[in-house]
Amino acid sequence: MKKILYILAFIATTFATAQTIDPLLTTEMCPNQEYTFTVSSLPGNYESITTIGEATITTTITVSSNQRSITFKGKFADVSGIQGFAVKYVVSNTILTYDFNFTKVKSFFSGYKVGSAPSQIVAPICQTTPIALNITGDQYWNTSTNPYSSFGSINSYEYIIPSGWYLNSTLSNGNNWITASGNITLTPNINTGNGSAIQYRAINDCSNAFFKGNIKYIPVSRPNPTFTISPTSLAFVCGTPQTRTFTVSTPIHYLVLFHILGLLEQIMDGYTMEVLLLKVSQLLQIQLI
Repeated sequence: MKKILYILAFIATTFATAQTIDPLLTTEMCPNQEYTFTVSSLPGNYESITTIGEATITTTITVSSNQRSITFKGKFADVSGIQGFAVKYVVSNTILTYDFNFTKVKSFFSGYKVGSAPSQIVAPICQTTPIALNITGDQYWNTSTNPYSSFGSINSYEYIIPSGWYLNSTLSNGNNWITASGNITLTPNINTGNGSAIQYRAINDCSNAFFKGNIKYIPVSRPNPTFTISPTSLAFVCGTPQTRTFTVSTPIHYLVLFHILGLLEQIMDGYTMEVLLLKVSQLLQIQLI
């Protein structure tokens, strides 16, 4: 008796795993795109088919002459999670069901796995040197697993950048979404964008019309350029005014304005204090080249 049960269990297992579907269940699928599906090698005669999740069947079912394979067209909705088709067939007067679950439908309905992106864009005032921005490692979610698993790669994005900046060769007005890949070049203008952010969101590789990823932000900082002045100090000299030369060094070409309004020196001499107030009413302007 145990041997007979074992044989029956083996046969049932064989029936349950023999059938195949094309495209394969591991195929990455686009939402709202019609595909032709072929189910082959059914262990018994075809009985019926129903949908799983948000999948739909868009044509009538074509059944082979031996009733062991079917062909039909269908598509998936723009949602994450399991979608597919449940095929029923008859074995020894018993109706069995096999579920074909597609878990790699590209959708941002439930967000996506976030990879890496710069934490900040720093472009000192007056700097117009191009800046590379790379977003890597973003993937689609498969929400049918716990925890979620990920698949594929996200290659298309939309960006909003500060007004007057270029994304690759496209000039921004500060409000327009610009479509590009995850590897872009930003070219700042001389002074806008401080305190703002680079906004970006993933777009579906299948179509820009589908759900988009949540907007993410990369802060923009435009600090004053760094420069050095030498000498940094001068010895106090009594008597006739003397000329001193100052050197300003900076990695960025910009205009430095110096306005010397008052230089106060205090001289301590025993019990007395003499205060020397040097007033220079002139504007020094140095052009760095």
